[in-house]
Order: sequence, then structure tokens, then C-alpha cells
Amino acid sequence: MYDILQFHGCHGRGIILSENGSAATRYNDFCNGICFSAKPIKIGQKVCIELTFNPEWSGAIRMGVTRYDPGQIKVSSLPRYVCPDLTNQEGYWARALNEKYADNGNRITFYINKSGQLHYFVNKEDKGILLNNLPTNKQLWLLFDIYGSTTSAKFIQPGELFVS
Repeated sequence: MYDILQFHGCHGRGIILSENGSAATRYNDFCNGICFSAKPIKIGQKVCIELTFNPEWSGAIRMGVTRYDPGQIKVSSLPRYVCPDLTNQEGYWARALNEKYADNGNRITFYINKSGQLHYFVNKEDKGILLNNLPTNKQLWLLFDIYGSTTSAKFIQPGELFVS
């Protein structure tokens, strides 16, 4: 049995959590959508999110990791944006997903390999490496910014990926 991940209670002021914490939805704005996984991920652990999309905005979800336990982060200290507000600080790594991949119902599956690369797939199609040089010797929590045209992300069970 696969445990569905949950989002942490520490999140941007524009986020509402639902579905037992497995879904994060941004409301009323295009920013203030920073959120984290409730627990650290393991190297090689496949994670999948399903997106919803609103064409009124531009830009798409930012995805990455942090070495900081969200339980130790003050909600009031969260900036409006992950990129560049957090990624300019030590211990935060994230990049924007290409907007063409942020469509309704798209499933983004990703994992970090032993070399510290975050590989990602869109609807099981390999899209390559989103981030490099991640510290695999530290605990890492997932970091998202539900930004722009992406209005929600929901953790779902990852399907099988054929990785060569």
C-alpha cells in the first residue's frame, strides 16, 4: 500500500489545504502559494502531483526542495514567491515548470536520484532533470509554489515509470 503524501500546515497565506492535507489550492491571487510536504522525502521516492489550471494567469507551479523542516519556519516569514525570494537563500532549490505542462489533470511525477538530480515526468513522459546538485546527505522536504496559471496541486499515487 502506498501512503499518499500530505502538505505541511506551514504554507503561504493564499493556500487552503483539503482532502486530508493531500491537496493545496491557491485562491484570490496569483501568488502567496508556497507550500511544503509534511515530511521529508527519501532518495529515489517517486512522488506524483495532479495539477489544475486557470488560463487567466501566466506562469506555472515552481517545484523543488528545501533542507529546512517546515515545522521550524514561521508562516509570517514566507515571501510571496519561491523564485527568487527563497531560491536566493541557502537551503532552498526550485525551478518553474514549463507552462505548457501545467494543464488541467496533468500528472507530474518526480524523484531525486543518488546523484542529487531531480528527474521529472509529465503524464509518464520523461522530461529530464529539473534540478541538479541537491544535497542527498540531508533530509529534504518538497517545496512548491502554486503560482500563476496553476491553481492547485494534489498528491496522488505515482504510476509505474519506465526509466532506463
